[in-house]
Amino acid sequence: MKQKANGIGNPSAKPRLFLVGEGESEIGHRPPQGMHRYQEGALAQFLARVLVGASWGYRDKFPFGVVDAVKWVDIRVHRPAEGKRTTYAAIKRGQQFDQRTRSALFATEVKKADCLVILIDQEKTTLPDARKRLLAARKAYLAARTNATHQASDPAPGLVVGVPCRCLETWLLVDSNARQTVLGSSKPKLFSTDPEERPSPQELKRQFRDSCHAAHLKEYEARRMLAAAAKPETLKKRCPRSYAPFLEDIKRELVPLAKG
Repeated sequence: MKQKANGIGNPSAKPRLFLVGEGESEIGHRPPQGMHRYQEGALAQFLARVLVGASWGYRDKFPFGVVDAVKWVDIRVHRPAEGKRTTYAAIKRGQQFDQRTRSALFATEVKKADCLVILIDQEKTTLPDARKRLLAARKAYLAARTNATHQASDPAPGLVVGVPCRCLETWLLVDSNARQTVLGSSKPKLFSTDPEERPSPQELKRQFRDSCHAAHLKEYEARRMLAAAAKPETLKKRCPRSYAPFLEDIKRELVPLAKG
């Protein structure tokens, strides 16, 4: 893989993506000094499963390049007033949420990526809808961009938004066939009728940890494998409020790039 001095590396013939998520399990591991291989996380596996189809294997060569992968909380915004601490929940629901989105979009252009892909959970139903906030922030960013000096030949970066409801483990475990293949889970009714409501994120994460331990798999590796094995149509059917819009974003923003 061709390396960039300030990035992870990306073949020029492939779509160039900038990934943002809540942790390395989602966005992948940055290569330490001297390493030549960026290890993708669950987010890249979800994307590749849609773009490649049923033949995708989690160790296959990705149909896109990752120019950078950054944690959501590491996106730079204006610091809070001196002496004040900003909680993670406040970042998600307050002004900093919008600032981080706009900063991420600007960074996407600076890094010359084709598309920004954001994956963040919506664990608390009392918080504002994260997907709507992200899309609204992009609309404001594009309006400001139009009033700037960008030329028509310089297209705005695309945006793919994934907001699992209520946590990433919902998407990872809701496909019972993928769960059986990767974890050997014997629980056919892990979820309620509405997987996006129950069980609670804490309970689901506990069951995920226990299943990984029983299967002798590291959690990071299990997430990658489950994301690669889960069928998009199954996830769309079981998680219509959160996964279905994510799938539509991929088809609209990334499929044309991959085919081009």
